[in-house]
Amino acid sequence: MKYTITNRIEMKIIYTLVLLLLTTLPLYQITAQDSQSFLNQKLVLALNNPLLSFSTESGNLQKMRYETLFGSKESHLNGRYRTQQPNITFMVNPMTPDDAVAYEIKVAKEMGIDGFKFPLVIDADQSYMDRAIKNITYYVTSAVNRKLDFTFSIELILKRDPASMSEDLMYDVLQNRLKEIFQKTKYSDKWLRSSDNKIVVFTKSPLHVLDKTRVAKEKELTDHPEMIKEIHTTLKSISSSLNTKLTYVFETKYPANQRFNEEVLKLFPAISQSKQSMASEENVNALKNLCKSNNKPFIQNVFPDHLSSQMRLKKNDQLVQENSEVSKGLTLNDVYVTGQDLKLTHTYRNLLQSAVDNDAAMINLMSWNYFDDGSHIAPEAHHGFGYGMLLRHYKKMWLDEEDQGINRELLMTSYKATSSKHISKTRPEVKYTVHYLNKEEQEDRIEVLTILREPGEVYCNGKLLGEAPAGIHAFYASHQEGEVSVELKRGAKEIMKYTTPKVIKSNAEKIDWMTYSFTNLDEKIGLYYQNIVLDFEIKQMYRRFIVSEANQKIWRNALQKRYIEKMNALYVYGDTPQKFLSNCKKIDKKYKETIRTILDSFQFKVWLEMEENVQKNMGISTIIDPMNDVLLEGESTLDEDDI
Repeated sequence: MKYTITNRIEMKIIYTLVLLLLTTLPLYQITAQDSQSFLNQKLVLALNNPLLSFSTESGNLQKMRYETLFGSKESHLNGRYRTQQPNITFMVNPMTPDDAVAYEIKVAKEMGIDGFKFPLVIDADQSYMDRAIKNITYYVTSAVNRKLDFTFSIELILKRDPASMSEDLMYDVLQNRLKEIFQKTKYSDKWLRSSDNKIVVFTKSPLHVLDKTRVAKEKELTDHPEMIKEIHTTLKSISSSLNTKLTYVFETKYPANQRFNEEVLKLFPAISQSKQSMASEENVNALKNLCKSNNKPFIQNVFPDHLSSQMRLKKNDQLVQENSEVSKGLTLNDVYVTGQDLKLTHTYRNLLQSAVDNDAAMINLMSWNYFDDGSHIAPEAHHGFGYGMLLRHYKKMWLDEEDQGINRELLMTSYKATSSKHISKTRPEVKYTVHYLNKEEQEDRIEVLTILREPGEVYCNGKLLGEAPAGIHAFYASHQEGEVSVELKRGAKEIMKYTTPKVIKSNAEKIDWMTYSFTNLDEKIGLYYQNIVLDFEIKQMYRRFIVSEANQKIWRNALQKRYIEKMNALYVYGDTPQKFLSNCKKIDKKYKETIRTILDSFQFKVWLEMEENVQKNMGISTIIDPMNDVLLEGESTLDEDDI
C-alpha cells in the first residue's frame, strides 16, 4: 500500500474548534468520563508477537527452531545470542495459520491469560506491517470461528523520527492501518472494549504524536497542559474515518509527576507506565496513588524474567544491529548481553501480589512470546509451565476466588544453570542493568516454591529447608553444581519428589543465563498442551491417509514420546549442538519406524516426503521485527526518554 499525505485542512479546523471548547469547558465536563469503571471486568493481557506462531505460512520459524537458536554456530549469530527453545517445536510439525494461532490462544487461556495485546510499530517498514496485520487477523478470525473466549487489543508504538516520518504521515499511517485491521476483522466483538463500548487502544511514547511534545521538557509539558489536549484531540480524530469509536490508554513518560498525570487523566480514561519505569518504587507508588485518588483504573505491569538476546559491543556499549555487516565479523569475546536481577520468580510473584493488594483493574503481562527478551511465559524450555501456574494462583486471589481451593499442589524449582561468579567470564559476558532488588538479594540460589493445601516439609538435595505452610511459600537453597533434587513430605509420607532434568554447571560449552523452572506437573501439563495440537495434526493425517482409530492412538503416543525425549535431550545436550542434533536424529528415526507400521508402503512414502519438506520450511524469514528495538529501550540506563 502506498501512502499519500492527505489534505488535513478540515481536520485542523475541527481540531482548533475542539481545542477551544476543551480549554473553555468547565472542569466537571472535562472529567465526566471518569467515575464509571473503565473495563467491564478485570483482565490479564499479554503482549504477543504475531510473527511467532508455529505456522508454515505465517510464522518466523527461524526464531523457533533449535538449529537457528541455541544451535547456531558462532559465525552465524549475526548480532543475537539466542538460548530460548519454544516447546511447540518438539510437540508437532508447523501447522496451518488457523491451527497455529488457535493453539497459542488455548494455551494462553489455560495459563490464566484473557487476551493478547498486539504491538503496531508506527514507523515499521511496509512488509513488516503488512505481515503483522495479516497475522493479527488470523488470531481474531480463529477466535471468532472457533468460539474461543479470548480478547484482543492493539498497542500503538508511536516513537518516530520526524526526519523520516512527519506528523501528517504518522496520522495517515495510523488512520489507514487501524482501519485495515478493524475492517479485516469485521469490527469483531473480540476486540477489547471499554464499559462505554469503545475499542480500547494502548499507547507507547504517545508524546511522539506531535513534534513539539516529542521534544518538550517535563516542566514545559506540565505548565502547558493544552499540549496534552492536543495529543488527545489528534488521537480522537482518528476515529472519524473508522466505523467505530476508540479510547486510548496513555503511557506516561513521567510516572512520578502528579501534575502532568492529572492533566492526562482529565482527558484519557486510563494511564500506564513502562516496564523500565517500574525499577523505581517511587514511580510505581506515585501512579498507584494517583489512580486511586482520581478514581481511575490502575494497570499492573508484570514480567517473569529478562535476558536480552541483543548483543552489545564491549568497547563502546553500542547495539549490534541484527544481520548488519558489523555483526558478521564479531566473536563472542567482543560482545555482551544484558539481564536483570529479578531473584528468580521473586519479582514476578511480588508484581502479581501487588495487583492483588492494589485491586488492579488490569494485569499487563510482558510478554506471552517475546522470547528474544526473556519476558515470556509461553511454554518454553527454560520457563516451562510454572510461571503460568503462578499466574493462575494469584489471579484467583485477584478475582476473589480463593474459596475454590487449590486444585493441584505445586512443587516448583527455579535456578540459573551457571553461578553468577562466572558471569564476567562467560562468552558472551552477561551484564545486569536495571536493578529491582537490594544487593544482598542474590540470584545464586535454588528457589523451591510450594502451593499447598496443607503444610509439608520441603527438601532440596536431601537437606530440609523447612515446613511450608498451606498456600504459597518459597525457600532458597544454596546454589551448587550437579543435579537438583526436591521433595515434599508430610511426616514419613513422601508426597512429591523429582530431580530436575537440567544440571548446574560451572562451565558449559555455550552460556545459558535464562532462569530454568520445573514443577512436579511438567510432564502431565506438557502432554495436555500437546494434545491440543495433536488433535489438529491427527485430523490432518486422517484426511490424507487411511488410519484406524487404534492406529491414530499409536500415532499420538509416538508423537508424545518424541516430544518428551527431545525435551530431555535438550536439557542434557542443549549446550553442545552436535550431540543434541545427533540425539534428535535417533529420536526421529524411532518415530518414523513407528509410523511405518501404521501406513502401507505407498502412504508411508508420501508421508515421509511431506515430513521432510515441512522440516525444511522456514516460514517467513526475511522480515525484521522492529519490536526488538522497542523492547531494548531503557535497558542500559533510565534516562527521561525511557520512562
